[in-house]
Amino acid sequence: VKENKKGDLDVASKAAENVLEEIEKHFSQPDVIDKRRKKHFVEEVMPNAPDATIEEEEMIKGRFELQSLTALAMRQSETLKQNVEKFIFVQKENGAVFGISHCVLDVGAATILAQLFEFDTYEASKMHKEKNG
Repeated sequence: VKENKKGDLDVASKAAENVLEEIEKHFSQPDVIDKRRKKHFVEEVMPNAPDATIEEEEMIKGRFELQSLTALAMRQSETLKQNVEKFIFVQKENGAVFGISHCVLDVGAATILAQLFEFDTYEASKMHKEKNG
């Protein structure tokens, strides 16, 4: 075994590195870890979230008012076969124009929140690495 200029043992460190790589290959379960993190968020974090503030409650109320105001919005025909439907609404009184989008999700709100808040996942890291190298 020889030492390099830094005083490291090349053979020993390389052997340890190879062993750790093999352990990682054998025991790596990134999908399971991501799923557990999201489940923990839904089951442990969300139930203990603080109540919404007055400002947050007003924002939610405003979204419901916007939804009722724009119930008669006209669908944009080019979006009929897309995943997100787009609508335009023009308020007759003042000419205000609203753009509205709707999409149907096949997951619950808790799952969506978990995906938004647990963003540092192995899945996201893998996608980033594939895209950016």
